Amino acid sequence: MLITTAGVSEGSSVGVYIIKTAEDLAKAKKEWKYGRAIVEKYIEGHELSVAVLANPEPKALGVIELRPKQGFYTYENKYTDGKTEHLMPAPLSAEQTKTVMKMAETAHRVLKCNGLSRSDFRFDGKDFYILELNTHPGMTELSLVPEIANYAGIKFPDLMEILVKNARCHNNKA
Repeated sequence: MLITTAGVSEGSSVGVYIIKTAEDLAKAKKEWKYGRAIVEKYIEGHELSVAVLANPEPKALGVIELRPKQGFYTYENKYTDGKTEHLMPAPLSAEQTKTVMKMAETAHRVLKCNGLSRSDFRFDGKDFYILELNTHPGMTELSLVPEIANYAGIKFPDLMEILVKNARCHNNKA
């Protein structure tokens, strides 16, 4: 059985080990420096991300597939130009695209997110598995949300304007 471990507060795939063998486990134990860990079953398949923009209602903007040229979607593969192929739109059927976009919108609503979120999924060819929802997705040149938004017809300056105009401050008084 394959498992994945990750530090609970690292982000960007820092501290992720895909453990296939006893040797992989021994290596992970030896190198571990991240405090507590999440251990989960590894899901073979496609790496997908969906951007959701609430303007004002949550609406999925599109689905992107990420194909690292080597290994999995590590920190280095995320932030080094040319290390990962971005397929926009993801090569899914219309029905599959609709399903995963609806899942991302539902997660955004259920978790009471504001503004923008990015949901990350694994797709094994049959089922979609949500891995996480990111409420502060990156906005670098290689970041996924600006790329998805651009494909949906929203240029970066316009995306920033929408986010600023719809920003809400929460004043939680005890």
